[in-house]
Amino acid sequence: MAAALKDCAHCKEKFFPNKYHPGDQDYCTKPACRRASACASRKKWRTAQQETNPDFTAQESARKRGLRERQKRQAAALGALAPTAVILRVQHDLAWLRRTVVGLVRIIAGHPSQDAPNPGDMGGLCTALT
Repeated sequence: MAAALKDCAHCKEKFFPNKYHPGDQDYCTKPACRRASACASRKKWRTAQQETNPDFTAQESARKRGLRERQKRQAAALGALAPTAVILRVQHDLAWLRRTVVGLVRIIAGHPSQDAPNPGDMGGLCTALT
């Protein structure tokens, strides 16, 4: 017996469901549809928990409150960093990026050796990076 095509609940395209559980599969195997399926499953589980477990709502609100408090602590910790520390970190990252780009330009320009000319000697190609 041939498997019947089904319409995906998310993208509305036809697909062949799993041959072992054809009645259980409402979503196709595309990544976006799988994410939608997981989201719908979580929503269904959460609704069932709220209806059957009287403590679930209190537990969920406590969990969300804990998340908000942790986010506030993390924001305060990041705000406590001295602005100079943040600037130094960004400058360090930019220096690394500059060295990487200059090295690539030297390789492309045909100067892969350590004693390659300074970036300013490459016809102005790297002067903006120095």
